[in-house]
Amino acid sequence: WSMPTQFFTGPAAAAGIALVTMVANVGSFVGPTLIGILKTQTGTYTIAFLLLGGLAVIAALLALRIGPAQAGRAEQPTAAN
Repeated sequence: WSMPTQFFTGPAAAAGIALVTMVANVGSFVGPTLIGILKTQTGTYTIAFLLLGGLAVIAALLALRIGPAQAGRAEQPTAAN
């Protein structure tokens, strides 16, 4: 929840936090459902956890891509000071 407040302030930050919360709530429903479906179809948890692990790696790479470089630009003072 800290990333939206690095890029936005005020109402935009609140909307960013709401988006993160919504995605987390959807994921908490879809994740176990997907694991159950894949377990039923394949008879093992291997495919389900490989998929979830792959999605976690993709999420980490995306977070690293937008992390420090863009956050540093958002904190730079303007020339008007």
